[in-house]
Amino acid sequence: MFGTPEMAVTENFPPLDEKRVYGGGSEGGGSGYWVEALGIDKPNKNGDGAGTTQISFKVLTGETSPSKKTSVRYYFNISEMKNGIDGLKEVRELYDQSSTEAGDEGADGVISGPFKYDKVPDTYYVEVTWDGYVIANSGKKYQFDLGMYYGDFWDPTNDWSYEGLKIGDSGDFFAVDDPPEEKADHICIYADGVLVGGIEPDGTEPAPKEDKTTTTTTAPKTTTTTTKVTTTTTVTAAAPDGKVVRGDANCDSNVELADAILVMQSIASPNKYGVGGSFENCLTEQGRINGDVDGEQGLTGNDALEIQLFLLHKKKTL
Repeated sequence: MFGTPEMAVTENFPPLDEKRVYGGGSEGGGSGYWVEALGIDKPNKNGDGAGTTQISFKVLTGETSPSKKTSVRYYFNISEMKNGIDGLKEVRELYDQSSTEAGDEGADGVISGPFKYDKVPDTYYVEVTWDGYVIANSGKKYQFDLGMYYGDFWDPTNDWSYEGLKIGDSGDFFAVDDPPEEKADHICIYADGVLVGGIEPDGTEPAPKEDKTTTTTTAPKTTTTTTKVTTTTTVTAAAPDGKVVRGDANCDSNVELADAILVMQSIASPNKYGVGGSFENCLTEQGRINGDVDGEQGLTGNDALEIQLFLLHKKKTL
């Protein structure tokens, strides 16, 4: 209420958290949505080349109204698999925090696939979908397992969504106080089937957000001016001697909160706001007389208080 210009908040403060800024905060991927994820490699203990990749992820967004139908796709390559996609023995859900904690709200992440991605050879994806529940920014993790336990060769390093994925260990899946997931641009997010975050294997990225700027066409020689109007409720005080308006410290013929503020500013910074101060709208000699309303000689904080009490109708006169 009684601030001065030198008290202005530092520009661009506080600094942005890179992972939380709109669109994900890094080059490529993200157009309002992004995934933070962690992977765990699980090779077959028999050493026959089979194995799985376990994924833990959560969805984030910078949108003010996130989609209620969101799906996440993990893309992988099967070129190393001798039996092709038939060698993929299992895609299974490990843990769905949303259905566990918000199942009564309709939360349920459903995993499906694999599905062929036609734009790049030997590429497939599995998809996890929430329909009727806003998973973005819920903070709830989804974890699944992709691969085979025997009978074929599993190499996750050639998988599109594995690229750039942080790799951890089993303990990371249960981390709560310091979640280890990191932004993964190659895991893609779709809102009602439309790509809204991440980069697909062929390089496809989300379409730019629609420019909602409105263009107004003005007829020749016609000028439309928009004026900002500030409405202030004021109380006009009687001037007992025809000159002094009690409480009107800024001499605008009204008694209002601005008068109490000017009184306080003139006390706190007299060189700036006092009589003859450097500020353009500083206190004048007439304003000093008008603002001295508490019955004591000289301006004090009590004068500002008296003005406020008058405006609150707790005092009938000044």
